[in-house]
Amino acid sequence: MSPVSRPRKSKKAKSSKRGSAGWAAVSRGAEQTLFGGALLPEQRAALAAVAQGLGHDQQEADWYAESSARVLDEAGVLLGAFGPRELEDATAALLGAQLFERVHGDGGGLWFGAWFEQLAQAAAEQVRAGLEGTGGPWEAPWRLLHGMASIGTPDLCAVTLRAMNRVQKQVRRTTQPPEWLRLLPKPTATGELRLLRDPHLPRMGVLAEFAYPGGADRHVYLWDVDACEGPCLAGGGSHEDFAQAAAAWRSAVGETAGHCAPYVPDQADLQCLVQLDLGEEMLRGTENRERLDEWYRANRRLYELDRALRKRGQALPLRQSLYADVETRWAEEAFAEWYAERNGGRRPDAEGAAALAEEWLEGALPGTELQPSPHRVQSQYALIHDWRPDHPVTASAHALFPDWVRFLAERGDYPEALAERAATTATTGERTPADCPIDDFSGLGEAPGGARSAE
Repeated sequence: MSPVSRPRKSKKAKSSKRGSAGWAAVSRGAEQTLFGGALLPEQRAALAAVAQGLGHDQQEADWYAESSARVLDEAGVLLGAFGPRELEDATAALLGAQLFERVHGDGGGLWFGAWFEQLAQAAAEQVRAGLEGTGGPWEAPWRLLHGMASIGTPDLCAVTLRAMNRVQKQVRRTTQPPEWLRLLPKPTATGELRLLRDPHLPRMGVLAEFAYPGGADRHVYLWDVDACEGPCLAGGGSHEDFAQAAAAWRSAVGETAGHCAPYVPDQADLQCLVQLDLGEEMLRGTENRERLDEWYRANRRLYELDRALRKRGQALPLRQSLYADVETRWAEEAFAEWYAERNGGRRPDAEGAAALAEEWLEGALPGTELQPSPHRVQSQYALIHDWRPDHPVTASAHALFPDWVRFLAERGDYPEALAERAATTATTGERTPADCPIDDFSGLGEAPGGARSAE
């Protein structure tokens, strides 16, 4: 089965803002209204109902028990942790390995919150059995529960703590676990923030300082945000300090980020963070391991950051719609002038240019409008090739698209090699794995342009 993908409305003819002939584009799903990509309860319920109709039962899936057993079998690695951050990192990687396998496999029921709850129950049961002498070792699953309480969102943390409470008295009668385990459910943001922004790619790194109670294990958490196809988490994780986190981000992004320096962001800069899609409903099936390792923790740390900023009288920005009231005229006029200069005064087809501008700018994160990364160009190529093939505006947009990308690259002062890669992608719909390598297609059948083939 194919994984649950971004919700889309059905294809339909669409009129331009100025009453010109209709053109066909794929509309996006309804905007979500909570920060961090969280869904309102009624939205989540509706999506869950659809998913269950497709065989994605939130409450039960064949892989839950198998993956929980594998995590518990491998949980011995947690015994090597000597502090809360080490245990948290190891727990995130342990769970991420299973998520990666399931996303890239053929199974259904990709409801990671439900699996997390099942794993917490299984871990607590193994602790009980181990202490009663009817099961295997209990120390590793006990540590696993602490790690899960640290990376799980508040509701998942609460589930984990309830599971721990059922066996906690038995544990205390047997031994005295390390005191630092008690710190794990309470990672706290200090309010210190930095941001990195690639000058040529829609890629940002948000860095926030965290510590556990009493200032223990102070560290910096990184959200690596890719906005080529709508803001998504490309990866992240915890680091010793801002310098190490910034270096990790630059390494992940590549050559264009080599000279990026972190700066203190203003509230508007953090729109990239609150626009993140961090729910199972948005799975594409090509998520890389780095993203899935941080699946739970990225959301938890976002919650903790928001809470800490509010206590300081600050706040993350409200999540704004990227699709409502998008102004495109400036781009249409600038493109027409650029095109005319290179074509003997002949201007581009106005409706084709308007269609491209609207498709390109709708959904674009503020500050990324002039960044035609090959990854973003590939995504737009797929969208415009999904318009009504028999419509004249579709043919016009297809013909103009390579020039549109060259125009953006020139306005954005792109390096020549990167601009050429983007223009080639606009013609072929293909990009190399090195261009925003946030996807992992290993083991998947691929359609032209690197998309997963239909199943």
